[in-house]
Formats: sequence, C-alpha cells, structure tokens
Amino acid sequence: MNSDSFTILKYKHINNTFSLFILCFFIFISSNIALAKPINSSPNVRLKISTATAERNTRIYYTQGKTTNFDNGYDGSLFGGVALSFALYTQLVSDKNGKKLGIQTVPQAYEKMVIPIGLIISANQEITFSATIENFPENLEVYLEDRVNNLFINLSKGTHNHTITKNTNGVGQFFLHTSFTGIPTPPSTATWTGNTNNDWHIFSNWFSNTVPSATSDIIIPADLNKYPTANSAVTFKSLTLHSGASFIPKDKVTGNITYKRMIPDTKWHLISSPVLGENTQNIIQNEPLATGLQTNIGLANFSNNGNTPWIYATKTSNNDILSGKGMSVKLTTPKDFSFTGRANTSSVSYPISTGSRNNFNLVGNPFTAYINSQNFALSNTNVLESQTIWIWNGSYYETYNANNPIEIAPGQAFFVEAISNENIIFDASNQKHQTIDTFKRPQKNPSFELFVTDEKNTKSTKVFYVENKTTGFDNGYDSKIFGGTTSSNFEVFTELITKNKQHKNQPKLAIQTLPTSKIEELIIPIGLNAKKSQKITFSIHKTNFPENIQIYLEDRINNTFTNISTKKHPLILENNTKSSGRFYIHTTTDNLEKNNIQKKIQKISIYKSANNTLIITGLENQETQKVSLKIFSILGKKMLNKQFKAMQTNIIEIPKMAKGIYIVELHTDLGKINKKIIFD
Repeated sequence: MNSDSFTILKYKHINNTFSLFILCFFIFISSNIALAKPINSSPNVRLKISTATAERNTRIYYTQGKTTNFDNGYDGSLFGGVALSFALYTQLVSDKNGKKLGIQTVPQAYEKMVIPIGLIISANQEITFSATIENFPENLEVYLEDRVNNLFINLSKGTHNHTITKNTNGVGQFFLHTSFTGIPTPPSTATWTGNTNNDWHIFSNWFSNTVPSATSDIIIPADLNKYPTANSAVTFKSLTLHSGASFIPKDKVTGNITYKRMIPDTKWHLISSPVLGENTQNIIQNEPLATGLQTNIGLANFSNNGNTPWIYATKTSNNDILSGKGMSVKLTTPKDFSFTGRANTSSVSYPISTGSRNNFNLVGNPFTAYINSQNFALSNTNVLESQTIWIWNGSYYETYNANNPIEIAPGQAFFVEAISNENIIFDASNQKHQTIDTFKRPQKNPSFELFVTDEKNTKSTKVFYVENKTTGFDNGYDSKIFGGTTSSNFEVFTELITKNKQHKNQPKLAIQTLPTSKIEELIIPIGLNAKKSQKITFSIHKTNFPENIQIYLEDRINNTFTNISTKKHPLILENNTKSSGRFYIHTTTDNLEKNNIQKKIQKISIYKSANNTLIITGLENQETQKVSLKIFSILGKKMLNKQFKAMQTNIIEIPKMAKGIYIVELHTDLGKINKKIIFD
C-alpha cells in the first residue's frame, strides 16, 4: 500500500440517533499531522510549506516503470471531501485535466522531470519552502523554480521564504526540478500546442510538457484550435506569434513580443502595431517596402486634412507608432510583416479628429488577440458618426456594422468616422481568440447583396431585414459607403426609404437595414455611379430569404421589371449616372412582370367628384410611397403640381379651373399614368 498513514474516523449524526464508524485510508499530505515513514523505498522528496500557524506537504516518488501520466495506485489526489483554503499539491507532468495530487510518482528520468507545484492560499502571508529527501542518488539535488521572479533555489541546502501578495489557487509560478549538475537549464525554446485548453500555465498545452521559463524563446504557431491566455504574470526571453495566432495577457508580461502578419501580395494593405514600442525606422530597416516618386516609400499615414489623404514615409522617417494607430503598407514581395515590442495588457486610448476634407480616421487593433468590431463600435458610440467600420480588402473597402460583425485580427487597421475630436477606446476585455474551426457567426436575418459588375470590377450593396428596425437611419445597422479617400467612378448603393432630417446629404448606403414585417411592402431606391456606354450586369445573392419571395429590379427608364432572383440583368448605360431614381428593388410574392404591372396600373382610378376635388383609388397602400400629381391644360400649361402619401382612397383638393379638357399625370411607384378629365 502506497500510503503514509491511516486513521479511523468517527461520524456522529447531528440528531445523535446513530453513530457510524468508517475505516478509511487517508493521505495526510496536506494536513499538519506528522507523516509516518513511507513503506515505499523509492527515491522521493517531501515538499513542505509553512506559515506562522500551519504547514502543508506533498510528496514526489521517482520510480522505475512509472509514467508522467496518472498511474493508478501510485498517484493520489488531494482529499476532496471539504473545501480547501490552504493546500500544497503537484500536477502531473503530462497533465490533461488539472488534477491536484497529494502524491505523484514519476519515472527516474530525474533531470527531465519538471513538476508543477500548486498552491491554495490567501494573500498577505509569509511562507517557507523546505524539502526532505530520501534515498536519492549521490549528488542529485532538488531545486525550486520561481518563474515569476526568475529564481532557482537549492532546497537540498536550505529553505526559501516567499511572500504571498494575492489570493492564489493554481499552478504556474513554482516548479520542482532535480539536477546532478547544479542549477537546471530550462528548455531554450517552447512551442504552444493548446492540446488541453487556453491556460498558459497548464504544461500539457506546451510541446515539451513544460511551461516556459524566463529564458525561453516561445513560438505560438498558426492554425491551432486553442491559443494561450495568461491569467497571471509571465516572463520570457521572446515570444513570436505567427499570422492568425493570438495571445491574451491579463497580467504583467515581461519580454519582447514579435507578431508576424502575413501580407499575401504586393498591393496596399492597412496595418497597425499589435505591440507597444514599435517604430517606423525598425519597419523601414527590416521590411521590403516599395519605393515611389522621389523619396516616397510604401509606408503611409492617413490624414483627413488637406488635398491628399496619404502622407508617405521616407527612408529616414523615425517615429514611434502609437498603439491604436493605423497605417498603409505596400511591399515588393509577399511575406510575414513583423511587429516587435511589448504587450498591451490594459485598455488603449487613441485620439481621433474631424478634418477639413472629411472626418474619417485610420485606427487599428493594438492587441495580440482579435477584437469584435461591434463591441468596439458600441463602446465608442459617443465619438463615432455611426457604429460602422471600413476595411480595405486589397481591392475595395468592405463595410461592417451590427448586421455583419467581424473579429478584427491583430495587426489589422480599419477606418472609423469621428463626430468630434475625442479619444476612442480599445477595451482590453474585448479581446478574443479565433481558431481554425470558428471565425464568423452564422447569419440568421434575411438579407440580400446586390452586385453590379463591369468588365473589370464588381461592387455591391447589402440589405438586411431585422425586427424592430425602421425605414429611416438606424445607427449601427445602416452604414454609408466609405468616403475617406478618392471617390470611385464605379459604385452601387441604396438610399434610405424614409429620408432623415439629420442628414443634410442623404447617405449613400453600403448596408441598409429594414423592418422584417414590411419585407413585401418596401421599395428600395438603388443608386449607381457609372459612365455612359458602360456595360454592367446586375445580380443578387440571397441569405435566409423566404423561398416564396422574389427580388425584382425595376428600371424606370426602360419600364421593365427583372426577376434577378433567377437571372442576371445586363444592360448598357445610355448616359453617365451618379445618383438614384432609375433603379429600384422590389421584394414580393407577386409576379412583377410587365403585364402584371400594367394590370395594377389599370386598377388605379382617377375621377372628379366635384369641381375642386379629385378622387384617386387603387394605389398600393404603403406608408412610404409618395405620389406626384400634375394637371396640365390641353395646351400644355401646368395647372397643379402636388405630392401626397399613397392611401387606398385619396381625396385631392384642386383649385377651381375653367371649363375644358385637362390632362392628369400621376407618378407612382408602379409608373406614370395619364388620364383626360373634363371640367364643366
């Protein structure tokens, strides 16, 4: 039996009605009862911690034929019958589940066994470590490693005093080594695997089954399912994160960090430093930046003042890169772009401003982990024009809001629009890991994306349908196209169905959100920026759209309706266009082919009920549809020009007119209607 002592416990029921005697074998490693001499004669260490009033023990045996995994009958857990407020324990060298051991048995590969030591203890206490050694080979000594303070203490020759400054419950700071040759040399390289979970201090998460030391060069590879979070202070020589990897430090970090972000081509890309302390000269010396006119190189800052949005660096530029600042970079060859500095472990504040040309600002993720775009926008609502970000994808700007939030990668910059000169906040609590298995949330709301393609480019605009949203501007759900740099000669957008007074110039929307309840009623204005004689093609992509609802593109110049749910719609533009008014989107279960539209138009009746009253019936009952009414004399003189909101029955008062024949011209969402009326 591999126990240190046994005892008989007496259990007495609280109502004194019976007594129960239980013969139990308990390992009193974590008690202050003296241990009996163990029967096992294998080399072993009894590690002890002492306070002014109590002590706790744990024992490690070195036995041939045993493993670094759990050996049943040789590894024993702490007693779990009561909650522990003061305990000393070890964890398995090959730990998978964080089991707290009172006894651990390991192989006799002495110098390879690095054993995690765990403590449960409250703050503000002085403790003393000591070790009792039995049956050890000659010259084999026991060392306690403190990875927070970068210390090795020879417990074979003395004790070690340590102050507990905060409540402690776990492993990660202390490790037990044995060595024949003096102070152990920790492994120089440590590689994260994430085999168990996200905890930095769990040694089974590391390739060597050893938590890195203060002298370690650490590598965190890409394409893993779990990435490290350090909940307590960590120290290392260096830490390298490959593109797509992440690291979340929640306490002090000592050591240099290099983050590698893959730049896949030689186009311009938006970047930001995910570490503190990087500078432009370091980038200029170590990255293959493109060269431009005169002394310009492929590194630029954005400005919303002056005539040009980009201020290019030169080879002599030498400026600190502030955390949260965005830049643009162009390389001569695709490669991993490196940022080197220190970890940002707390929230970051960065100034944004309004400008003389526009109010856009280029900012970027300052952390070595991903941040959620919507959480970022919500936390900065008071300083942003809208809860929207814009990201350059190498070809055009993509728009993101509450409908399609993304996780912004370390090293990624993006644009926001300021409403005043204030600071934005990158909240440290917004950091997340992303994995090869999870990246974007599945979208649930109905939506469609309208594409317009010419011979070289494809542009798009998105429409979402969300409960309780409006036909006006919904901040965080409606987002305009990016306008921070040179405007595009080819663009497609939607306009608000209900115009907002707060917008002097109605926004050209990259994303519009409408109420789900009105999905069959609303007619969406489409804007187009394109040149005369340009051949373009409209197409659509639907997501979670009701199967019975079709999407029609209306062309009011050609008086056509095209079901772009089922086919593309090509055409050649007769004139330059930079606005809306020609194209509209209808979402309906009706068949909006031309003959059907004519039938609807034929249902509209216009007649005179009195000398100064017109009655109009048969209009579609939409609260958003405005109808234009014009009356002309037989000679073409305009007698009336009036607009009104469509109702099923509309009573229109008109001025008194002379007897004769008049032409009534009615403009509706279905088209133009003309009718002769006689006034007598």
